[in-house]
Amino acid sequence: MSFVLVAPAPFVSTLSAFNGSPYANSIATVGGTLQFSAFAWDGLGILNPPFGDPLQPQPTWTWSSSNTGIATINSSTGLVTGAGSGVCQITASSTVGLQILAGSAMLGVGLISPASATINYGQTQLFTASSTAQWFSGIPAVAQMSTGNTNGLGSSATAVTGLTPNFPSGSAVVPVYAVIGGYGFNGLEGVIAQASLTVNNIP
Repeated sequence: MSFVLVAPAPFVSTLSAFNGSPYANSIATVGGTLQFSAFAWDGLGILNPPFGDPLQPQPTWTWSSSNTGIATINSSTGLVTGAGSGVCQITASSTVGLQILAGSAMLGVGLISPASATINYGQTQLFTASSTAQWFSGIPAVAQMSTGNTNGLGSSATAVTGLTPNFPSGSAVVPVYAVIGGYGFNGLEGVIAQASLTVNNIP
């Protein structure tokens, strides 16, 4: 038995760098791109539990999108281009001997509005997601996300700056994350959407 890991996927950071973050499996805007990769294990080896040992050589993958109205993908390279707002599934497949290997990951396109914003330190910025989400800031020392709910859930959140004076002065680009769905939740598997907030005039 073999296992296939496809990235970007939630909390997978070992296979590729994407959108400046190992945690985001999303494209901020229609027309944006994201590089996917896949890796396969034999599932039988004991050197690298729980997956087993890497297949050598790695398979040649064929890539596909479950909805080309949301995202198209180069079938050979795994480069995805956002085509419309929504969520779809990206799949990598290959054949090794008589065994068919396949793995998939969910991808979101255009799930946060605005996709980017610029404010001065001490100001706030409202972000809205396509549905209820858990919000996080990539640099809490510059901006913290507030939904008004103690559990951090909401379809929108406000980035609040000026709360901590310890960040170096100047400007910072803060990744804004919205975790939409989860395993078994409306068919979404932990889509982590990302936007960006540029904060200027940090004292």
